[in-house]
Amino acid sequence: THEWFMKNVLEPLENAKAAISEAMYDILPKYKADMERLGIKKGSKESAAVMYYGEGVTADGNPYTLDNLKQDFPSTWKNIVEADRINRRMYDDYVDKINRIAWIVLHFCAEAVRPSGVIPVQDECGFSSTHSIYRL
Repeated sequence: THEWFMKNVLEPLENAKAAISEAMYDILPKYKADMERLGIKKGSKESAAVMYYGEGVTADGNPYTLDNLKQDFPSTWKNIVEADRINRRMYDDYVDKINRIAWIVLHFCAEAVRPSGVIPVQDECGFSSTHSIYRL
C-alpha cells in the first residue's frame, strides 16, 4: 500500500538523504580550507586543471595527462594533483554512501515484494500498474 511504501521506503530514504546533506555541512568548510591552502580558486585556470586532470580530458575532449599539467602549471602542478586526490576521495566516499543507501532500499523492496518481484503502483487517478523491482 501507499502508506507502507511511504513508511518503510520513502521516509527512511529521505532521512538518509538528509543525513548526507547534514554531513556535507561538516565536510565543506574543510574542503574550502584545503582548496585555499592549495591556491585553487573557484573559476580559476587551476580549478579547471583539477577537473581536466581528474577526468583525463579537457573541456573540448582532448586528453589531459600529468605531463600536460606539469607543462601548463610548472610551479603549482603538485597542488593541483593534491586537489584532485581530495576531490576523488570525497567523490568516492559520497558515491559509496549513496550506493549503500540504494542497495538497502532496493534490497528491502525486493524482500517485501517476493516472490512476485513487482511493486504495485497507483497513479494519481488510482489505476494500478506494476514495476519490476529487478529492473530498477
